[in-house]
Amino acid sequence: MPQPLNQPRFDARPGQTILVVDDDPVTRAIARKFLEKDGYRILEASDGEAGLAMFKDQAPDLVLTDFSMPGMSGADLTRAIQRYLREHYGGLAVYVPIVILTSLGQPEVLKQALEAGAVEFLMKPFTGPELRTRVHAIAQAAAAHAALLVRAAEEQDEIAVLKHLLEHLLEHGRASLPEGFLMETLATRRINGDVCVHHAGAPGIHFGLLCDPMGHGLLAGISGIPTIEVFNTLAGIGLPLPRILSGINLRLFHLMPRHRFSCALLFRLDRHTGSLSVLNAGMPDAMVFHRDGSLTRFASTSVPLGILEDLGPLSMELRQLEAGDCLFGCSDGLTDLVPEQDLLACLRAGDAAAFPGRLRALLDQRVQDRELADDVSWFLWPYRPDALGQAPPPGPTDLTDASVPCLSLRLRFYPSVQAYDELAPNLAAFLASQGAPGSATQALSVVLSEAIMNAVDHGLLGLDSALKTSFETFEAERSARLGADPQGAVELLAVVHRAADGSFSHVWIQVTDPGQGFDWRSQLADRGDPAALLHGRGLTLIRALARDLSFNDTGNIISFSIYSA
Repeated sequence: MPQPLNQPRFDARPGQTILVVDDDPVTRAIARKFLEKDGYRILEASDGEAGLAMFKDQAPDLVLTDFSMPGMSGADLTRAIQRYLREHYGGLAVYVPIVILTSLGQPEVLKQALEAGAVEFLMKPFTGPELRTRVHAIAQAAAAHAALLVRAAEEQDEIAVLKHLLEHLLEHGRASLPEGFLMETLATRRINGDVCVHHAGAPGIHFGLLCDPMGHGLLAGISGIPTIEVFNTLAGIGLPLPRILSGINLRLFHLMPRHRFSCALLFRLDRHTGSLSVLNAGMPDAMVFHRDGSLTRFASTSVPLGILEDLGPLSMELRQLEAGDCLFGCSDGLTDLVPEQDLLACLRAGDAAAFPGRLRALLDQRVQDRELADDVSWFLWPYRPDALGQAPPPGPTDLTDASVPCLSLRLRFYPSVQAYDELAPNLAAFLASQGAPGSATQALSVVLSEAIMNAVDHGLLGLDSALKTSFETFEAERSARLGADPQGAVELLAVVHRAADGSFSHVWIQVTDPGQGFDWRSQLADRGDPAALLHGRGLTLIRALARDLSFNDTGNIISFSIYSA
């Protein structure tokens, strides 16, 4: 295998080449006579300058040098060799032992030799057996160090490749982080095995993942690669968080050894409506710091990933955020270093944008120059509502007149017995396989999910939107009505259109619920900033992301189109 640039040569038998530097030819001859018997290759130089030149040219594994020589002394040669190793090999801790040969036994001479970087000295005159014993012991130590150095160089290469892969997988998500959203993994000398990922779905819809694989360094980093890939794929089609978590778990269960597992925190934030979903599997509590000073916790509700093939029913927590609330989460490496009361003080000390600086100052106080004992990652997502503009009505040039329907799907589902929250992302994934661009499939997943939820909540279950003033009350009533096995079904019709060249043009959607309908005319009236409303914001979201929006007279049938552009 070719050696990396500027990496020293390490032979299978370290200590094989020895450079002897001495102005006395008798000493050089004695060294050659006895050391060549042990299989060493001997190089000779008669002064320090020649010895340094030969060292640079031949890269010996051990140096024997006289202390007192004309011109460059043995101590000067030792310092020059050490300086050359540092400059030539950079941060690589190359070790070439240097033994000083001297007839001067004064403590000051020995002190100079050791301070210059020599590892041993040998008093002249020496016997052959004495020379062989000393050299053999030093060569063994050099061999052990060389083996460690080879492994360290290989590990650095492995870490560099893994860091490159992780950076490549994470760069798109980081580039799409909205202003004010913060996600950070602290740099370590080895590699931070934590995974901190962001994925932007349709406009205003954001998915996040914080994952802490078992262990540190390379092994943890390797576990992060399939985790990131599955998360980005499933979040890209807008699947619910339980499906995303189950998908990551299944990949890790079948891919990684049984004794390795990963803790994970998944979250989804709709910046238009403030709807927050959180699913915690073995991570420290995620928290929402409310603008009024109160705190909401999201504790772990699932075992870590990769242990069980089937996680069973997953408990996803839902909350409604208000402007100024902040979602915060971290790996246990941070909670081990910074007590919760200090984190709370950091967040309450001022604007969220200053939080990273305050947190890093706390970490610097506790870590200082020591290597982190655990990987550290955290995120902070402040909720600042997006004002949604209404899409203009399509004009003659907006519609694809030459498009023709090529596929029609009709579904009827009963929410009490079916995972209806997966219909929208699954249909979006199917359209992606038919050539629909990512912008269209992401918008479809969000808009259709909203339409289906409205059909179930308000049409089938008869829930009043005003109940959402208390999110807990709304969810409790919703669960109770679903558990009562409501009668009726929701119907979905999807018609896919292609352009004249065969490319995807648009999909037309119609959702029908068995309810009494609602006053959609007043809902479509101008109501000011939708982010200020306590309910009714789902319709505003549909208006912003879809086209051709229409209702039947009573309001229990909604239709809209999602176009390729």
